[in-house]
Amino acid sequence: MNIQKIGDQTAELLNLYYNNEIEPFLNSCHEDVLWIGPADRQVIRGRKNLVDAFHAEKHELKFFLNNLTVLPLATTSSTVAEIMTFMLVDTIWPDNSASRVNQRMQFTWVEQKGVPKIRVILFQMQFSMMREMAFIRYIMMRIIVSLSLQERPDQSGFT
Repeated sequence: MNIQKIGDQTAELLNLYYNNEIEPFLNSCHEDVLWIGPADRQVIRGRKNLVDAFHAEKHELKFFLNNLTVLPLATTSSTVAEIMTFMLVDTIWPDNSASRVNQRMQFTWVEQKGVPKIRVILFQMQFSMMREMAFIRYIMMRIIVSLSLQERPDQSGFT
């Protein structure tokens, strides 16, 4: 398995994935893929389960992938490749608001009948960025509540 080609293929799949073109990504997954996703307790095992989960998800989100860095890691096997990726991902919500996360993904590729397939996918988001986003949302909600109470002081519920 040519590790540089696998790195290039991973980058191509990520660009398609974040352009909401998920089929090439799903088609590259091993039958017994293990997906450890970004959501709390999001662990999916098996290509069929992963495909079902993605096809059940309906959203109008848009994503922009920025500063993608692909780091192929050598292994002692000619049939296994480890690829680390680092990127910024902007999410555009239906109301046109946006959020950005610093994301890392690790891919383990294995040969299945001579064809490279993704066996393990591990998502990680930088916690400091997530805490900052949570703090910003908290402050914004306090401002919104404060402004709404100023506009309607008789409906505040406080005496």
